[in-house]
Amino acid sequence: LDLETLPSVLSFRSTNIPRTMQSGMAVLSALYPSTALGNLPYIPLHTMDFSLDNMEVKETVCPAVKSATSAHWLSWPRQAEMLKHCRNIDHKHTYRDGNSNDVAKCHTFLTHVLDCMMSRMCPTVPFSDRNTTIPSYFSAQDWKPFREFWDLVDQSQWSRFNSMVEVGGMSSFVEEIFTQAKLAASGNSATTKFVFWSGHDTGPMEPLYAAFGLRTEAPYWPPFASMLVLEFWGKQDGSTVARWISNGKVEQGPMPWEAFSQKAQSIIAQKKNCAHRTASVGEGGYWMRTPVLVATVLGSSLFGAVLTWCILTQWRSSLQAVSTTVAAEKLGRSNSPLE
Repeated sequence: LDLETLPSVLSFRSTNIPRTMQSGMAVLSALYPSTALGNLPYIPLHTMDFSLDNMEVKETVCPAVKSATSAHWLSWPRQAEMLKHCRNIDHKHTYRDGNSNDVAKCHTFLTHVLDCMMSRMCPTVPFSDRNTTIPSYFSAQDWKPFREFWDLVDQSQWSRFNSMVEVGGMSSFVEEIFTQAKLAASGNSATTKFVFWSGHDTGPMEPLYAAFGLRTEAPYWPPFASMLVLEFWGKQDGSTVARWISNGKVEQGPMPWEAFSQKAQSIIAQKKNCAHRTASVGEGGYWMRTPVLVATVLGSSLFGAVLTWCILTQWRSSLQAVSTTVAAEKLGRSNSPLE
C-alpha cells in the first residue's frame, strides 16, 4: 500500500467521536498490520461535523425528523408506561409528580438508563460487582421489572427508527452505501475495494436494521460489538447476488442485485419527505472531509463501552467475489437482557 494507490483499496470514515475513531483504528490494525502497510506512512481517517453526519437520524440532515419525532411519540401507545418509568427512576425529579409529559425526552432518558445497566450486567464488559449495583427497583420478582423495562425501551427505540426511515431520516446514508454498492456490483475498476464506516448502535446500525427490514422480532437493539455485512457476489453468468449477514448469521439473501437495488432506492426516495432540506446537504455522500492522520500502529486498545460501526465495502477477486460490509457497535452488549 501507498498513498497513491490507497483510494482504490481502502476508505475509512468515522463519526467525530473519540471512541468510534479508536474502534475503527483497532479493526484496521488487525486487518492491516504493519507488515501489510508497505510504504504507507498512515491511513487517512475521514470525519465530518457531528451535527451533519448522516450515519445517525438527525433533523440537521433531514429537517422533517423534528416534526415526525413529535408526531410519533404522540401516537406511541405505550407512552403512559414510559412516563411512569421515568417518574419512578429519575432522581432529578424531571418526570415526577407530573412535572413533565415530554415522551421524547423520557425515551432518551430511558435509553441511557438501559445502556448504563447493560454495561454493568453483560459478562463481556469488565465491571466489578455487576448486578449488585443495579437498583432494586429492577431486580424484584426475579428481575421481572427489568425484563419489562427492557422490552419497553427496545420496542420504543425500534418503533422510532421505523418512523424516521419513512420520512427520509436514513436516505442520505443509504444513498452513500448504494453509490459504493453500484460500483462494486458493476465491477467498475474505480471501485474502492474496502469501505469502512465506524459509528454507533443508534446510527447507523439499528436505523439500517429498520430501513432494510433486518430484524423480524425482538430484541432489536444491536448487541455490543455487532457487525452487519452486506455482500455482493458476481456469478459466472454475469449476474450479481447480495446478502446481509448480522453477527455471523445470514439475515437476508442471497437475493438478486435487482432486489437489493429496488429496496435501497425505495429508501433513498424517502428523502423527498425530508422537506425544507438545506441546499446540498447529503447530496453525493460526504459533505466535509477532515483527514486525520492515523499512525501505522492504529491503536488497538478498546475500552469498556466502545461504540464501533463499520462497513467493509467491496472487493472482487479472481473468483468474482464482491463484498460490502456494514458493522457496528459497543464492545460487550448481549442480545439477552440477562446473559
